[in-house]
Amino acid sequence: MYSHDSKSDPHDPVVELFSYVATGNARPVLFQVRHALAQLLTDGTETTIDLGAIPFAPGDERVLDEVLGNGEVKATLTVLGASHVQETAIPGVWRVDHFNETGETQSRFIEVTFMPEILKTQREDAALGLETLTDRLNTTRGLN
Repeated sequence: MYSHDSKSDPHDPVVELFSYVATGNARPVLFQVRHALAQLLTDGTETTIDLGAIPFAPGDERVLDEVLGNGEVKATLTVLGASHVQETAIPGVWRVDHFNETGETQSRFIEVTFMPEILKTQREDAALGLETLTDRLNTTRGLN
């Protein structure tokens, strides 16, 4: 039995063939994204879709990638593994993927929001930033 490994050679014909195998779950997820985007615009409701909770095959991922595309914003955070945040070509729709220290996928989400939560500055961090900037301004000479 052949098992798909995301680190496999993408030019391997078997890997290429498996990338077309789908469960059919991509289309309902895309309609859920459409509904969530309408809700975001109507009343500000943000939605997170846990892709790990839905049976998905490589072909479903391919459909999501083709329909949603990639937008202009991409961020990588490194805390106990990497987190990749990618705006899609559909404004307000984001892909957020978390990996462990060895690069294995831990969770995958679609977030329908104006700004993913993971990218927002926490209030406590902003307060610390204000304190730090104030200290630096008080100790820096030559600023008039």
